[in-house]
Amino acid sequence: MSLYDSSATIPQISELSHSHLLALDVAQLTLLAREIPQELLPQSYLLSLDAPQRRVCLLYCILTWKTTSGKQCPKRAQCEAALALHSGQDVFLRAGTGFGKTLVAVLNQMLVADDSFTIIITPIKRIQSSHAESISSKYGLETAVINDETSRDEEFWRTKVHDFKRKQAGTARVFLVTAEQFFLCAAGHLSQFGQMIRHTLFNRRLRLVVVDEAHFSHTAGLSRYGLEPFRPVYARLDELKMRLPHVPWMAATATATTAIMKTIETILLRPTYVKIELTVNRPNLAYATHRVVKNIDLLDNYSCFIKKPFDLASQPRVLIFRDDRAACVRIARFLDNLLPKEYQNTGVVRYYHSSMSLEYCELAHGGFNDPSGRCRILVATSGEATGVDHWGVLIVCVAGLAACLVDILQKYGRAARDPVMHGLCVLFVDPWVDDIDLTELEEDARVDPDFPVGRSLTKKSSARERAGYASVHIAQDDTLCIREYFARYLNDETSEALEYTTPFCCTRHGLDLSSALPQPLYTAPLKEEKRKRGPRSKYRKPAEREILEPLLQEWRERAHEQDNLAHVYPAYYILSDVHIETLCRALPSTVKTAADVTALLQRSSDWAALWAQGLADLITNFDTTRATTSAAVQVTTTAKRVKVDENTCRVVSAPLDDGSASEDGREVFHESGNIL
Repeated sequence: MSLYDSSATIPQISELSHSHLLALDVAQLTLLAREIPQELLPQSYLLSLDAPQRRVCLLYCILTWKTTSGKQCPKRAQCEAALALHSGQDVFLRAGTGFGKTLVAVLNQMLVADDSFTIIITPIKRIQSSHAESISSKYGLETAVINDETSRDEEFWRTKVHDFKRKQAGTARVFLVTAEQFFLCAAGHLSQFGQMIRHTLFNRRLRLVVVDEAHFSHTAGLSRYGLEPFRPVYARLDELKMRLPHVPWMAATATATTAIMKTIETILLRPTYVKIELTVNRPNLAYATHRVVKNIDLLDNYSCFIKKPFDLASQPRVLIFRDDRAACVRIARFLDNLLPKEYQNTGVVRYYHSSMSLEYCELAHGGFNDPSGRCRILVATSGEATGVDHWGVLIVCVAGLAACLVDILQKYGRAARDPVMHGLCVLFVDPWVDDIDLTELEEDARVDPDFPVGRSLTKKSSARERAGYASVHIAQDDTLCIREYFARYLNDETSEALEYTTPFCCTRHGLDLSSALPQPLYTAPLKEEKRKRGPRSKYRKPAEREILEPLLQEWRERAHEQDNLAHVYPAYYILSDVHIETLCRALPSTVKTAADVTALLQRSSDWAALWAQGLADLITNFDTTRATTSAAVQVTTTAKRVKVDENTCRVVSAPLDDGSASEDGREVFHESGNIL
């Protein structure tokens, strides 16, 4: 049966104003909805509703079709959730990445023309920015982003939020707010938005509160087996809810275990809430686990993500997650050096972490997310994992076990956001994962599948101790179907939970990981036979290393201070601690020229043009001076500061015992053995 049997001529949806549409009755809206393709309308659901509910649901569909210029119409589950909120009920919505939870959050706001507003609580600032842009451009609602960096200009707060003197509503209708803005800060005072939400003139305008990524109430808000929560305000959102008893709340997430669900119910929802659960399975993703060679810090393990021979047009977009800032930089530098010289240092490979400058973070994120951008590989920490949309990512690699399997699933959610694409998600784990005995944890894991291997944790707990049962189990057991394990972990009992459209489901069901990557996985080289003749390779003497190391560290700091891009990247971009250690260990005979330095550190020609000569001069000066001293002089480990030219970052002189400087600009060893 069809909703429309009339052949009456009616105007186009685009010709009618918002106020005109709101004034139509259910019969008129039914005729008007004929413009929307019938396969997009939730027809069976519409027919199941009574007239008032059907009118509201038709308005959802028509207004969305109008504001998106005929590109989008709400699905049945979106209408169900919005209709429950419209009736004043709380809602829990479990839906996978790309379902359209943002649309559910704003459907009821689109339905009115008054001064009411919606609050969406988001955990990450980057999510705020992307959601605000999406809501404004797609659905025509004015948004305001509220966090600790929001402008304090009074004009902004009067015009966008609320003018209390004139008792006049601001223009924003959707506020994207971080949870910390509702509570006292460390200094003991409320933010401006926190004060306003406690004022009746403002909060009586509030229509709806949406908690996006609601699993944060558990994973970030609660302490974890001895570790303090890193976002404790999430566990206090029930205090805000008590202040707003007239407002319905929606908790939305793609990842809710039984333990997480209990926390969400306790903190965010009333007992009579409506639960809407869809499958969280991503059928267009294939899954794999891989035990790397030696450990996840061995850079050769990541060479498989570079296409060989390299071709920019066919190189897939790869997102590598490593929750260690320095490791992110090392992996990115290593991969960049594997590129042909003409592509090195051109932005094909970038790294991203929260300690970088805002300008660089925007450059890295924007370059990777731009369909026409040059960046093909991004190495990032968790800041790029939660709720951030990426374009065209075909491979996601998570390096290292997680404390909570939810963290891995959130990162996997960045792959192949377009359902017509096929994506690959792979977990790189250290070989020691097989040494963990899970049998003693099985009873605790029945209560919490993320129970830690170390049981009781501290700030000094190792990655092995912090690893959760579920992430270890999925890495250890080669007989488990990864997709099925995810479904059980998330209590996904839908009929679609195990479906897949990729050629293979996972490595447990026929997927050959090596052939699925841009080039084969790295394997350990065969051990060479021991040499029977010839001298063994040697390193610089330990005493000399201890003297050379602070000189290189000082050179690095001076070079960074004088660099025009010092505000963009940290000092270790120029010379990392690993590179300093490599230079200190190298035999003097192997580091004499700028080319020697470049080859030893495996750096690009662009890097060499800037820094290699300065490092070569410092090391050769050090070694030449040492060679000219008395053979009886023994080098000690104490060093005085040398003078470094501020323009060239090269050693130019050092003080002698009598206060004079060396004439040739090299370090001088005194009879005492100290470098001066």
